[in-house]
Amino acid sequence: MKVIFNVDGMHCDGCKRTIENELKNYNDIIEVLVSLETKQVEITCKDNIKIKAIEKRIKKAGFKPIKVVNIEE
Repeated sequence: MKVIFNVDGMHCDGCKRTIENELKNYNDIIEVLVSLETKQVEITCKDNIKIKAIEKRIKKAGFKPIKVVNIEE
């Protein structure tokens, strides 16, 4: 499954690494791509993961998930 979030609060490579590291440590997440230009985080994950769990991880990293832009099953 692929999920794309708009995320508020990202402005530098340090922000990008913080989100990537937080999400990559989650067992059900396979890949994380962060774009500072579009302020989006694209996550490839196992089908059984809950969107709320991903949002919680983004918040734990210190950022605000605004909305889910796209979900591909």
